[in-house]
Amino acid sequence: MCDMNNENISQKAPLFSTKDIALSGLLIALIAVCSFITIPMVVPFTLQILAIFLIIYLQGPIKSLITISIYVLAGLIGCPVFAGFNGGPAYLLGPTGGFIIGFLLMPLAYLPFYLTGHKKMIHFIIAMVIGLLLLYLFGTFWFILVYKHGDASIWNVMSITVFPFILPDVIKLVVAALLGYRIKKIYRNI
Repeated sequence: MCDMNNENISQKAPLFSTKDIALSGLLIALIAVCSFITIPMVVPFTLQILAIFLIIYLQGPIKSLITISIYVLAGLIGCPVFAGFNGGPAYLLGPTGGFIIGFLLMPLAYLPFYLTGHKKMIHFIIAMVIGLLLLYLFGTFWFILVYKHGDASIWNVMSITVFPFILPDVIKLVVAALLGYRIKKIYRNI
């Protein structure tokens, strides 16, 4: 006999509410827009990592991992969401694709802090510094494995793909944390 009392049916809240799904869609669009914005320097850079930091701050590690995964999958299937309006498997599997795939490691760096209740801004910043190091490490080794045109020594690759970006990325981290703090306060009231 099947007992259908409400007491016996476990009611679990969905991982994503309607509001969360709408936010994820906006944040995926934000990553794409930020990847199109190129700041010309000696080595030009985008604001893509700023969006990644912001997403992790706003959504926490689990929801942000899903949101970032959807962004990466959209690029993989050919949507022009990567830097320079690029997309497709060839771009993702190219020399700099490891940095895009490495975005998926960043929420995982925040997960231990988050699960143990360490959700203050300083904990987020520490986790994202660790996440940034994981991103640099993964992206650098990916570049070395894929790049076939010239000197792919670790020092040469890092001088092109990591060193010029450290200071701008740290600035983007601080800006994302401050912005995220303000946005989170507003988002809770919606």
